[in-house]
Amino acid sequence: MSSLSSNIETQPYRPEPALFRKITTYLRWIGAVLIVISACSFMVQGYHDYLPNYRYWSGIGITLLMFIAGLTSSRLVKENKGARIFFTLATAFLTVQITQVSAMLYAFIYGDHALQPELAWLQFRHVEPVLIAINVFVSAALWALVSYAGYSILARKHVKTLLIASFLGNLALMIPVRDSNIMAVIGLTLFVVFRHFEHAFMHDPRMQKIEGIAARALMALPLLVIVGRSMLHSTSDFFELTLSGLLAFTLIYEIKRYVSNNWLLFSLQTLGAYSLLQSWMKVIDLVNIQGDLALTVILPISVILFLLSTQINAYQKTYRTLSSCLVIYGSLLLLIDGGNYAPFTVIHVGIGYTVAGIYFQEKLPFFSGNIIVLAGLVNFIGVAVDFYTRVPWLSSIALGLVVILLASYIEKREKQFMGKSREYLDVIKSWG
Repeated sequence: MSSLSSNIETQPYRPEPALFRKITTYLRWIGAVLIVISACSFMVQGYHDYLPNYRYWSGIGITLLMFIAGLTSSRLVKENKGARIFFTLATAFLTVQITQVSAMLYAFIYGDHALQPELAWLQFRHVEPVLIAINVFVSAALWALVSYAGYSILARKHVKTLLIASFLGNLALMIPVRDSNIMAVIGLTLFVVFRHFEHAFMHDPRMQKIEGIAARALMALPLLVIVGRSMLHSTSDFFELTLSGLLAFTLIYEIKRYVSNNWLLFSLQTLGAYSLLQSWMKVIDLVNIQGDLALTVILPISVILFLLSTQINAYQKTYRTLSSCLVIYGSLLLLIDGGNYAPFTVIHVGIGYTVAGIYFQEKLPFFSGNIIVLAGLVNFIGVAVDFYTRVPWLSSIALGLVVILLASYIEKREKQFMGKSREYLDVIKSWG
């Protein structure tokens, strides 16, 4: 027994393999973050002292260094995890280089009229056309080499699709245009194309792993660069409206595919709701809509909140409750302000909320719709009174006929009305 205990005491401690894997993973992440921080620090602190062409070739040097390190890890060391990190960084840095070439080309075409950011290290002016042509050729060659290597090691099955998406994104970066309206159209087009590719990737479990996520992030990187680059200059209303609309769509609808944590999902969807409301306010300002506050702001916002409740994953009823309260206030305010369109608008909104209340089986939207419809109908009493003062005899005859026919109809179907009414009340009581 003593020998057994002594063997146990003298046996060396051997860490679990899982612990080593965690340590090496953390070390890789720390190394990647250090490389990115160092590159960004170099650009911010020392880049402005370099001529534009030197800045470009300094970046090319960093890209080639990451590419060679990836080849070394993959071919010589036979370690693919480190190679994936190096190839990912090289592919990301290459997008930055293509942006710089685009800035050179844009500055050469437009000369002194070219829009330039305030930061000196982001300006690429006065580069000779021969050097620009050489840089374009080098960037194209490196894109083909680095992108193929990067996407092959990250997602070999989808390398063709990823290369097509990368080509389209970097080609959009190369377009020598800085007009915010044109950039909004280009950005919207890229968003639609990338979303199509992204939905295809969602069906492949391998694309949900870390390397697949990295490949998808690299695919979207040119779009993010275009947005960031455009915001360095003054932006138009159309650009801001497009950006806020895409942000709202992503944070409300698309985010459900990527986030499973309820609290985080609710926070992001709330931010998306705010962006959507800001988009509507931008539309009012852009189109210069003139009219009642209820018609242009309160009622549209209430409808937007109700539509949002069908997309968010938490507090749906809270959104519908807030929407129902707002729609009652907005409808009554619209009727008080008057106008020929007010009763018709209010009645249609009320019918919509009544139907929505039946669909979601909730009392507040249902009764708010009933109240709004009733308020709209009451508003028509003034029209009826005006008609009666003009032709009283015809109005009295018509009213008498309607009352007699209604009484006869109710009398013949009294039991059906009573049964349906009880059933109707029981159903409403069971609603939330």
